[in-house]
Formats: sequence, C-alpha cells, structure tokens
Amino acid sequence: MCWHICKVLNLVNKLICHSFQDVYVDKNKKIRLVKRLAKLYKPYVYFKAVFDDTNTKNLRRAVEGYNMENGILEFDPISINWTNYMMNTHIPGLVKYAMK
Repeated sequence: MCWHICKVLNLVNKLICHSFQDVYVDKNKKIRLVKRLAKLYKPYVYFKAVFDDTNTKNLRRAVEGYNMENGILEFDPISINWTNYMMNTHIPGLVKYAMK
C-alpha cells in the first residue's frame, strides 16, 4: 500500500515538473525507514512463544538463605523500568547500529 502511494506521488511529481520533489523524497525516505523497521521486527512480532521467569524466581528463592556477595542474583524483571530502557537504550542502539 505505502509503495503504491510513493509511486503515485512520484508520478504526480513528474507530471507537474517536480513541484513536489521535496515532499516525494521526504515521504519516500520515511516509508523506506518504516519498511526496514517492519522487516527488522517481523520475527519478534510474529513470534508465538511465551516467556516465563519461573526458573529465575525459583533460583532466587533457593539462594535466599545463602549470603551471596554483592547481590549477584538480584535480577528482578519486574523492577526494570521498560520505558526508560526503550527510550534511552534500545531505540538509540537501534538507530546507531541497525539503521545504517
């Protein structure tokens, strides 16, 4: 669908002597970016598995009585600030390394 919109915009742009060249280039660039993101995330979007942290919880319970140095197993997925992670780690890393 987006590809067709770009083709139509390109055709209209050519018919009226490239009056919409800047609009066409901008929209085409954005559509290509969205297509790249869709291709990149496709395996994760359609992934049917369910992740479970039961084993991690069991491990943390099993070592609770032991004196672990520096909280080696202090990993609680619930305590992760996912908004902060996505905005300050994941997306900047994606832009820096995957969007070249």
